[in-house]
Amino acid sequence: ELESRIMKEEETTKSFENWKEEEKKKLNYEMEKMKGMFIEEFKEMTQKNAALEAELLQIKSTSLQLKSSLGVLKDEREHDIQEESRRYQQEVMDLKNILDKQVWL
Repeated sequence: ELESRIMKEEETTKSFENWKEEEKKKLNYEMEKMKGMFIEEFKEMTQKNAALEAELLQIKSTSLQLKSSLGVLKDEREHDIQEESRRYQQEVMDLKNILDKQVWL
């Protein structure tokens, strides 16, 4: 009976050790699977980040070009306004001179 009991304990211990080993393998497998998923997710996020950075640089470049173009247009418009103003002032002066001449006649 003692032998039977010892054999039973050994079988139980062996069975328990086998179960622990199987659980350890399952846990390692799950951890490797999760690690792979995290690595894939990290790669995807890295790619998306790089794409967003490239898009941001393009937007900044376009913005600078638009600001530059707007500055040129603004300068041209101011120049046109100044030219027009000078022309009107000259016309006013010419008309004033004509009126002055007519008054003296």
